[in-house]
Amino acid sequence: MWGDSPASVMAFLQENGVGDKDASSLVATFQKERAKSIRESAVKKVLVGLLYLCVPAGAFVMFTISGDITAKFVALAFIAGLIGSWKVVDGVWMLLRPLSSGEDLATIEE
Repeated sequence: MWGDSPASVMAFLQENGVGDKDASSLVATFQKERAKSIRESAVKKVLVGLLYLCVPAGAFVMFTISGDITAKFVALAFIAGLIGSWKVVDGVWMLLRPLSSGEDLATIEE
């Protein structure tokens, strides 16, 4: 249910006395709930990624206004931009294909 394939969940339900139609209905419901949870996590990742992407933009504005550029701040802004980019790409991928991952929901939400 949390990371198992729909076929194994269906087999588990049938082994425990749930009928074919009821098991199919339950598996479909479980998949919808899983997709919803994954999409919620994806939106959070995209928003956090966009916040990270604001760091390089803010640093650029700050460096332009002040005229004082230090290597440490450029490196930190660059790293924040990379992290933000990865989070946005990962979040968008999760939004587009929420059921493509077979991972446990607990690891996806991290």
